[in-house]
Amino acid sequence: MSESKSGQRVPIERFPFTVIVERKRRDDKPWTIDHWSVIGLLPAQASKGFEKTMLRDDGHLSQYSWSG
Repeated sequence: MSESKSGQRVPIERFPFTVIVERKRRDDKPWTIDHWSVIGLLPAQASKGFEKTMLRDDGHLSQYSWSG
């Protein structure tokens, strides 16, 4: 529950979704770190935990979906 501006308790709505993230490896410069970015959001089914699924990995570019 959350409290509204008027002080009333209201239920919190939750919207499950899946986040698609992408990691680009930076092998050309050893002092740099990998670049991560969110590339998509999708509706998902409600679940009790989180789940990571690898979608793609070619050595330089990896994509994962995180649901929960």
